[in-house]
Amino acid sequence: FKETQINSKFDIDHNKKIITLKKKKYIIKKSIITPVNYKVVIDPGVKIFLDKNISILVKGPLEAKGTKKNKISISSLDPVNPFGTFAVLSQKKTDTVKLKYLEIRGGNEAVIDGTYFSGQLSVHSGNVFISNSIFADSKSDDGINIKFAKVQIQNSIFTNNLGDQIDLDYCDGSF
Repeated sequence: FKETQINSKFDIDHNKKIITLKKKKYIIKKSIITPVNYKVVIDPGVKIFLDKNISILVKGPLEAKGTKKNKISISSLDPVNPFGTFAVLSQKKTDTVKLKYLEIRGGNEAVIDGTYFSGQLSVHSGNVFISNSIFADSKSDDGINIKFAKVQIQNSIFTNNLGDQIDLDYCDGSF
């Protein structure tokens, strides 16, 4: 697994440790691993297209809060060739993952830095809040996989995923 450095495509505030993806289309052709404990904020209306087997690993909090009119989408660049995974590996149990009006489709699974992420969206640890989101067309074992977390999922759709629609391992919460 090769990672690329975060580059000028993203707005980075090193003092506050925040990486922001502003509203636009992003085509990602190299896997990305964020710096440890940097929060990633994805603005409403962002569209991320990941190339075949390409992954993004967030090593801190994640906030992807779209709106009903400006959803956030993460999908494969080529519908025939799935991307790897969009994963969050929380560094603290208090880290939060907030997903609202997010649509993710066409992903797979990946091993990144020795950790197996079994879902097209995978979250390991933290506090996870998901609402009004869609998880579809995964080619992986899980449409979404969450481990060792507190979870709240509301008004979301899981459809046409190859294996499990949703897999919650060692989690507490409500669905």
